[in-house]
Amino acid sequence: MTGGIKSRLAFYLRRRIEGRIVLLESDDWGLERADSERGIAWATQKFGSDNFSRWTTDALETPEDLDELFQVLEKFKTKFDKPPVITANFITHKVTLNEEGTLQYIPLSQRISAVKKYYAMAIQAGLLCPQFHGFSHYNTSLVEQYSTSAECKEAHENGFMLARATIKGSLNFLHGEYSKTNLKAMDQFQLGMEEFKNVFGFYSTSLIPPTYIFDLHYSKPISAFIRYLQGGNQLTDTFKKRHTYSFLRKHHNIIWGVRNARLDPHPHYNFGYEQCLLNIKAAFQNKLPATIDFHRVNFSGRFAPKYRTRTIQELTSLFMAIYKHWPDAQFLTTPQLISLLHGTSQSD
Repeated sequence: MTGGIKSRLAFYLRRRIEGRIVLLESDDWGLERADSERGIAWATQKFGSDNFSRWTTDALETPEDLDELFQVLEKFKTKFDKPPVITANFITHKVTLNEEGTLQYIPLSQRISAVKKYYAMAIQAGLLCPQFHGFSHYNTSLVEQYSTSAECKEAHENGFMLARATIKGSLNFLHGEYSKTNLKAMDQFQLGMEEFKNVFGFYSTSLIPPTYIFDLHYSKPISAFIRYLQGGNQLTDTFKKRHTYSFLRKHHNIIWGVRNARLDPHPHYNFGYEQCLLNIKAAFQNKLPATIDFHRVNFSGRFAPKYRTRTIQELTSLFMAIYKHWPDAQFLTTPQLISLLHGTSQSD
């Protein structure tokens, strides 16, 4: 059976959902790419700014980023019966080198002192719902090999250890946390889940594999915790073969989710609110929840404040348009969607 037929079959056999449900699934929270202006200056000299992707200026979320984002969400709290809320998918460990030049992984709890209170307030206010994204975002078996190279050591000394992974033409570099080639993936899954619980007080019930790479032999061991794979329609194996399971139904003991809308207003992508609105309309017509892919990089403004401003404007316009066209829309978190689906989803 060809991939096209499988994809159509997965769509045809999807679980149908009545009502207008919207989710905002946002990846890469807690991930540290660019650490400093010094690191970006080094990357400019090393690779050239023309070769930067939007990931090159991505940084850990700041109080200013979160304040601007949460202000937008607060504006619409009284507009909808279930108002906008972001499912924030967290990376729990930062990859770096210690003084001896060997790899170490710094946990989230040691890196978020400036923003932890913002997380807590947003969770309490119903604006944010943390879920698990991954341990480090990288295939650490590959990172271990790279860490001995002269380039890695130079990059680390200049404040941007994994800069190459953000450069155009190298965006697949070191990726594949849930690739079968990552020999420590399950040990690090356990460590990541425990650190997630340490920070937020509960275990995550969903997972979005970094860079959408997920080999099926991880399904059984993670299903002890994970009930739902976000973005299941976008996931591939190590060799880029797309998984084509029916949307919102259980396969390999986990419900496979769907992402069918996107808000990425960066000039490299140009997925603005109007494009997103068309995706939402199509999702509703097909009796699917409109699940918006909204990466943290879109409002990460430490090194890209103009992009943050543009994103905040686009997000505001999107909420206004949703309210205009579908004032009965209900925004759910991913765990809330799991609760809606879990009782009657079919197994394979």
